[in-house]
Amino acid sequence: MSLRLQANSRLLFRVFLSHRVIFIALLAMLVLAGVGISNSSAVMSTLSVIAGNSEHAASTKIASGAITVHAAGRGRPFMNLQDGRGMSVNYRGDHNAVAALQNNAAQARALAAADFDRNGTPDVVAGFASNGTGLITLQRGNPEAFAPADDSVFARMQQGYNPNSLLAGADVYAVPASPDFLVTGNFNHDTEKDVLFAAKGGALYLMAGDGAGRLGDPQQIDLPGPVTALGAGEFRAADGFTDVAVGVSGPGG
Repeated sequence: MSLRLQANSRLLFRVFLSHRVIFIALLAMLVLAGVGISNSSAVMSTLSVIAGNSEHAASTKIASGAITVHAAGRGRPFMNLQDGRGMSVNYRGDHNAVAALQNNAAQARALAAADFDRNGTPDVVAGFASNGTGLITLQRGNPEAFAPADDSVFARMQQGYNPNSLLAGADVYAVPASPDFLVTGNFNHDTEKDVLFAAKGGALYLMAGDGAGRLGDPQQIDLPGPVTALGAGEFRAADGFTDVAVGVSGPGG
């Protein structure tokens, strides 16, 4: 009996050591990955925005082509990503809104994607806070990066051409509130993608899409209280229409 207990004890000790080694190895991998990511200026800027340090976010200006996230060769063999790089954006629209973006006077608040111009390429919509109100930008996806229509693009890719995922132009819309919450989907039962946004503790607004990559004026949606959370998806049935969940603050919670 004593020999069996000793054998069992040695087996348990070996299992404990093997699990401990695995745990330490995983911890080391996470630390090394975290060091590479935390040194990225883009990530630091994003974390500053989330933490409320808008001064750091506003003062950080990324040069076009500069590496913002180091990812190349770090996820093999499971995930192969290229380094994230800053790109030059040509803003067009409301003069004051464009000036706020160009002068780094706007703070990023939210980001979402949808195909607003029905060309099969995802477009990006971003929300910014600026001087007590808000801005929304819509930057269209680059078809050459997702589904090239010209065979010459494939030949250029074989020679090293790597098209940007987004086109350089972005439409800017001035909105009456900071878009702290922002979601995309089909919210008015047509066939086009729309935008819903709200400020934390504020009202909910709808900007309807026209199917050609443009958004309509913000329309306020009446609610029983200020918005505290916002989500969108097909919660009920897969009917092609987007369902919306809105948290509001009121006397009953």
